Amino acid sequence: MLRTGRHMFIRSVLRLFSIALASFLSITIFFVLMIVFLYINTGPLPDLQTSHPPVLYDRNGQSFTTADQGHPSQLKNISPYLIQATIAVEDRRFYDHPGFDPRRILASLWTDLKARRFVEGASTITQQLARNLYLSHERTLTRKVLELVYALKLEATYSKDELLERYLNTIYYGAGAYGIEQAAQRYFNKPASDLNLAEAALLAGIPQSPSRINPLVDLEKARARQKVVLEAMINAGMITREKAQDALKSPLSIVSRARKSSSLAPYFRDAVLEEVQSILHLTPEELQSGGYRITTTLDQTMQKAAEDAVKRFLPPESELEVALIAIDPQDGGVRALIGGRDYEKSPFNRALKARRQPGSAFKPIVYLTALEDGMTPLTEIESRPTVFTYDGGRTYEPKNYHERYAERYITMYEAIQRSDNIYAVTTLMHVGAERVARRAQALGIREPLEKVPALALGASGVSPASLAQVYATLAAYGEKHPLHLVERIEDENGRTLYTFSERGKRVADPAHVFVLTRLLQGVFEPSPSPGEPNGTAFAIAKDIHRPIAGKTGSTPTDGWMAGYTPDLAAVVWVGYDDMRPIDERDTSESSRSKHIFASFIENALNDKPPKLFSIPDGVEMAYIPLGTDTKKGEIHCGDGTLLFFIEGTAPHTACAQNTPLVKAKEPTVEATHASWWDVLSQLFR
Repeated sequence: MLRTGRHMFIRSVLRLFSIALASFLSITIFFVLMIVFLYINTGPLPDLQTSHPPVLYDRNGQSFTTADQGHPSQLKNISPYLIQATIAVEDRRFYDHPGFDPRRILASLWTDLKARRFVEGASTITQQLARNLYLSHERTLTRKVLELVYALKLEATYSKDELLERYLNTIYYGAGAYGIEQAAQRYFNKPASDLNLAEAALLAGIPQSPSRINPLVDLEKARARQKVVLEAMINAGMITREKAQDALKSPLSIVSRARKSSSLAPYFRDAVLEEVQSILHLTPEELQSGGYRITTTLDQTMQKAAEDAVKRFLPPESELEVALIAIDPQDGGVRALIGGRDYEKSPFNRALKARRQPGSAFKPIVYLTALEDGMTPLTEIESRPTVFTYDGGRTYEPKNYHERYAERYITMYEAIQRSDNIYAVTTLMHVGAERVARRAQALGIREPLEKVPALALGASGVSPASLAQVYATLAAYGEKHPLHLVERIEDENGRTLYTFSERGKRVADPAHVFVLTRLLQGVFEPSPSPGEPNGTAFAIAKDIHRPIAGKTGSTPTDGWMAGYTPDLAAVVWVGYDDMRPIDERDTSESSRSKHIFASFIENALNDKPPKLFSIPDGVEMAYIPLGTDTKKGEIHCGDGTLLFFIEGTAPHTACAQNTPLVKAKEPTVEATHASWWDVLSQLFR
């Protein structure tokens, strides 16, 4: 019985093995036949040198930049170290295999089986080149088979040196550098022929993950990858361990020299290419050679106005950095974008990727939440040093700029105009930090926000783009149109691949937004009372000849100016990359964001007639005698200040000289009703 059972077990194992072997052979034969069939029927290869970089068009259909590859290098003019490093880390048997490496494929399969997931690729340099030139990067069996077919055809058509040369001239090295010549110039300001071992090993490691293993983004990760490359070179017998150690100790003079370009809007261009890659799921190599025609949201007149404003108000000797982003509130299209003062020195896009504290430029979100909660432009809070208690006993003691306090009750209009921090924090404590954070994210803030009292003063870092989305939503009366840079993508044959079609979404009530807009116009106006501070943006009011709303923002390290007209919303930030403080004693330094903003707005909209903010339903208006010294119990009527209210909340008591101001939880302030002519004259002055 035992012997019979053992024989049956052996026969079962042999039968299973035979079935598995037959299946394997059948599958192998099938794939071999498929490869042969495809090899015969895919036709001749396109010219190896053919490359069609994408062309970018502005919103009016005018070309403004071609994302070119620069000048390719012949293999003999590329550092031998770079060639060796690339072969060692990417495809050690490049000169020995027919286009694919069976040993590497088996080793990769074994690694993937042990890990139960794809952890190691097996593509050779030839296969990578075939994929980059002719195929997509989707992980499908069909694509892998075609990749192998094209690799075999490439090997049969071109020499190994020709294939390697083409590969090194098309591979993406991060920071906008396509090809080794561009990479050598970008990172080390030298030709590819002069790269030493340390530099070559660093660059050879970047293509594995250009956005992550990049010395400009993370030098530590780039150095770690450099060590892997050097170890691969040792294992391949290309260099000695001593030479590798010397290379690891060698200092790297990374200069980030971007290629010189006469094209407009280099930061915008890079951002567009990233957006296109995301939309079409392309690699940089596919995008670079695909011949795509990309219609963007850029307005060249506005972009030039932005670049001129930055040049005018950021002198060459200053190390201050800058970001500017302008959005059309009607559709969310980015009309102008500057990510830094000098793209050639630093291609990092601060407008989209920097995270800085917005300071008081965040306050409009707090006040919109408060208006929605029932507060009005006349709600009064005392401006004096205050200690706030929260979260079971923690305390927070904000201070006003230069510790200047009104030392009296002030209205919301006055608090916004003079940027009173006590009023803002008190308001946030009243409506709740959680509600303010939700309102911020609904309006367009993408970054996580810390729900603490300091949130009212912009203590959580946000990007200029996120803040600009908020102000664009306010300019559109609470309708949020998603920020975007790409309108349409076509292939080189003119076939439309993508059209932006996302519709706007109502996220706030137009009446509440309009009331806030009127309050934010006060930032550009003089104080309603002699001796009181003017609006924080009053200094630039003379330079802007159209109705505008906005808010300044400042922290020890950041200067902001954010605002909008009915046609355009814009945010400007200035500061130092290393977070060093802005010199408050240098008024020209601390106010540069305001002057850049004013110059940009005025010139960007130069061909558009000034436009009033239209008044939506559900709003009423009245002249209010603000700035009253309530301690003396006197009011001075005069012309007063035109304010708007949610219908049913405006005061209606007739204004009379020397009538006592009645204090209440919701203040009863004397007012005269405004005519429509008064409205026009005040808003358009």
